[in-house]
Amino acid sequence: MPDSDKVRHWAIEQGLKHLFGWLMVLSLGLLGWAFQPIKERMIAFWNLPKTLLELQDSDESRFSQIESRIEAALNDIIRLKVPKDIFDVEVDQSGPVEGFCVEAEPCTIRIRARRFPDTIACQVIPDASRYSFIDTRTDTVVAATRLDQPLRRNLGAEWEFFDVTVMTPIGLSPRSRFMYTNYYTGCPNTPSEMSPLQDTSPRIHLDVKTKRDG
Repeated sequence: MPDSDKVRHWAIEQGLKHLFGWLMVLSLGLLGWAFQPIKERMIAFWNLPKTLLELQDSDESRFSQIESRIEAALNDIIRLKVPKDIFDVEVDQSGPVEGFCVEAEPCTIRIRARRFPDTIACQVIPDASRYSFIDTRTDTVVAATRLDQPLRRNLGAEWEFFDVTVMTPIGLSPRSRFMYTNYYTGCPNTPSEMSPLQDTSPRIHLDVKTKRDG
């Protein structure tokens, strides 16, 4: 065989080999492309339980959030219906019976008060009431001990007087204030499991003297 025929034969063999290789690569690529949706479906099917659990957790979390929001809205509605002011005090008609208090001595304060008509059903907790003096120089609240027995009944809707005798703290400003806080149960629109409602009187003006001044 002439040398030129050998070269031609060798070139044809090499070309056929490369052509066959490229055809194999192209065939594999086409097969991979054709079976890609099947592969994705198989992967999705394999991950289906995990996906369902994630959806369930997501739904439970969403329902929990909705439930929390509904509960918060209901609590807001309840708070809006609960009375904010239970009693009223006529400050100008209230004050020490003697006209002033003396530090470190008992002081009887006469208070003119009434209930608001829509809170008549509220029941006061007599032994839970708190009494305080306010030093006007520093706006400091000083607790006071009540010496007499509190009322064992509830005020009505009409104005009335009642007395409170407390021990006057030492070191108050000559122009001080007095206030008290009551606690109530059974108020309208109040759930039974709700903590007692509290209402604090306005500040009552009074003069405080030292024993030396007295």
